[in-house]
Amino acid sequence: MSAHGLRSHWTPRYVLDRSRLAIHQRRHRDEPWLTADAVRFLNAWVRPTDRYLEWGSGRSTMWFAARVASVTSIEHDSQWAQRVAQATVRLGAAIHLVDEHDVDRYASRPEGVVEVDIALVDGIHRDRCALASIDVVVAGGIVVIDNVERYLPSDSRSPESIGHGWETDGWRTFDELTPDWRRYWTTNGVTDTAVFFKPSR
Repeated sequence: MSAHGLRSHWTPRYVLDRSRLAIHQRRHRDEPWLTADAVRFLNAWVRPTDRYLEWGSGRSTMWFAARVASVTSIEHDSQWAQRVAQATVRLGAAIHLVDEHDVDRYASRPEGVVEVDIALVDGIHRDRCALASIDVVVAGGIVVIDNVERYLPSDSRSPESIGHGWETDGWRTFDELTPDWRRYWTTNGVTDTAVFFKPSR
């Protein structure tokens, strides 16, 4: 790819989006690395009684642990998992370390978790995790997918947008299994976060 091709997304709009994102992240160092609109929505949506599951630990682990009844996190990086576990020890988050090559175990419902109210897909093997989230989230619950512009069809202006296709067959299947799920798609122009609402029974 030419240097021009690599820089093609550096439009004035994108530079402004990047600058706004950098300022927001400096001012909100404790927030999850999701879009600001998604974080605002979640801050209003979550309840102290909620059960939360995430694939990929980090700021989200600590943020949710301070707001919900239970947090279960699946992480493949041992050093990172240890850091997050130490940071959340007083909040009671359960960090499950799973080898990244054990895809079936990583992208599944962890032992002891029957169902949750909120699931966040933000780690590795995201298509498999998104598919697993469909069954683990209760009716009326939500699935949050970060960097969703990379995986599902959209008109996003984010430079990594896949456009009108699917990144993998797994993502196509997720799309086909959730046609009646309402979606709240957010963007900051750099990356996107989408919230999927599982229909109530």
